[in-house]
Amino acid sequence: MAISIQSAVAAAGGGKVLQVLQDTANTSISNSTTTYAATGLSQAITCATASSKVLVLVSLPIFKSETADSNALGIQIKRDSTAILTTPDVVHYTETTMRLFGTWSYAFLDSPSSTSSLTYTVNFRNRTATSAVQVCYESSPASIILIEIGA
Repeated sequence: MAISIQSAVAAAGGGKVLQVLQDTANTSISNSTTTYAATGLSQAITCATASSKVLVLVSLPIFKSETADSNALGIQIKRDSTAILTTPDVVHYTETTMRLFGTWSYAFLDSPSSTSSLTYTVNFRNRTATSAVQVCYESSPASIILIEIGA
């Protein structure tokens, strides 16, 4: 007897998408400090069960100016007040005075173990506070997508 992928997943009882939520931002924000600042991306979710997983997808346009060779971005994703991902402060680090544009994309599977409302936010900072780094440069759109996956 052949077993299909669909019947195997159904028998296991997990892996179903329960909800998809998204927030977008397109306001250019500069940060010339080493303190994390909000990007404008924030999305709340209330999981159906405590065993659910949350797939966090982020797309964030970033910019490093040419006025300093040591500036770069550090990016942090938080669930409420808990940092669940913190990048090294080397996003777009070049050791040159090169002007650099790009999009930072990341996928993270979180296990919040909660049925309370949780808010995921994305923050950024400058590596050295020598000159500004930016997100949503020239109003480029950013997004955070939360996908609840049943266990």
